[in-house]
Amino acid sequence: MTTPLFRPEAVAYHEAGLGPGNLLRQPAWTGWSYRLLLGAMAATVALAVTVRVPRSITGPARLDANRSELIVYVPAAASGNVRAGLSASASSAVGELRGQVAGAAGPVDEAGRLGVRIHLDTTAAPNASLSGRAVIHLPSERLAGIIVPPLRWPLGG
Repeated sequence: MTTPLFRPEAVAYHEAGLGPGNLLRQPAWTGWSYRLLLGAMAATVALAVTVRVPRSITGPARLDANRSELIVYVPAAASGNVRAGLSASASSAVGELRGQVAGAAGPVDEAGRLGVRIHLDTTAAPNASLSGRAVIHLPSERLAGIIVPPLRWPLGG
């Protein structure tokens, strides 16, 4: 003898025709939580596209007082971001030194650093020496371009 495909209780319920049954109901909180989640995601995308993040490169610096130049050593991997005309600053015993990037000071050294020449806005004292850190200020970038690098070009930086 073969076993029936359905249980006898299920067959009796079906034959009695008691109706289609009760559908699952959606809890009340799921509607507003879904809208809240969508709003939060939209706000995050809007902020990522509009907020700009300041960027800078920091490296050891050496002052050449004779030529009124500052040489800053930056990682070679970051040298693609450095271009002439960017502002730079460094602290020394004579005070804050400011200037603009003039270009590369030479090839990449054995430590993987590139020397960047900074023309100082003011002439440094002839005996001034600086052996510390300097900051090259890069243009700000949109947060979305930092999080998702392929978006840098469509967003314009």
